[in-house]
Amino acid sequence: MMKYRGPKDEYKIIERAYVRKLIAGFAISLIGLAADRLAFAFQGASVVYVDEEGRANSRNFTNDAPTLLVALGPLIIGMVISLVAITKYRNDFSEIKDKFSRPEKNFVAMGLGLLALQLVIGVLGIFVFPK
Repeated sequence: MMKYRGPKDEYKIIERAYVRKLIAGFAISLIGLAADRLAFAFQGASVVYVDEEGRANSRNFTNDAPTLLVALGPLIIGMVISLVAITKYRNDFSEIKDKFSRPEKNFVAMGLGLLALQLVIGVLGIFVFPK
């Protein structure tokens, strides 16, 4: 019988990809929250400019786009990426579970905790704290 010729530390590859996907999902959620704050900050912006005749004119910019969608879209996308990362980690690790003994439940708990943190920060940032 031939010896297994795959990578020696296959779990490291799986864990690194898992952590990268969790961080990416969390970052996308935070970017969405920051974009919501930025859209709100520029909602009532006005620009003062001088025309060709030397008169000072001002132009008001109003943000008619729904800022809730700007924040909720990336939050949901980030949470889906995190959920996909958790399920993919569990599937990938179940294939190599017999070769390596790793704390799978701790990694899944870490992912679920980060997902819950994502949800709490998103809900607090969008709905609870006033802008």
